[in-house]
Amino acid sequence: MLPAWPEAGAVFDARERAVLALAEQLTLLGDREVTDGVFDDVRAHFDAVETGQLVAAIAMINTWNRIAIAGGYPAGLDERRASVTAG
Repeated sequence: MLPAWPEAGAVFDARERAVLALAEQLTLLGDREVTDGVFDDVRAHFDAVETGQLVAAIAMINTWNRIAIAGGYPAGLDERRASVTAG
């Protein structure tokens, strides 16, 4: 449901939708900014510390995704899990 979260209706509550909008805008920054409306929506559900933690978590997830893409790691690869299931 994540790729279609804006159309998912009541699947995600207002708090979850605020985080998903923030994650989407931070991930797709390019040449634009995160809109005031998105930050206002996040701040309606989270305090300043939690908002900072969300931004940091989203940035870290994006960093790891970019490292995986640059390194050519296939989706779902987890060597720790593979060694447990193989042994």
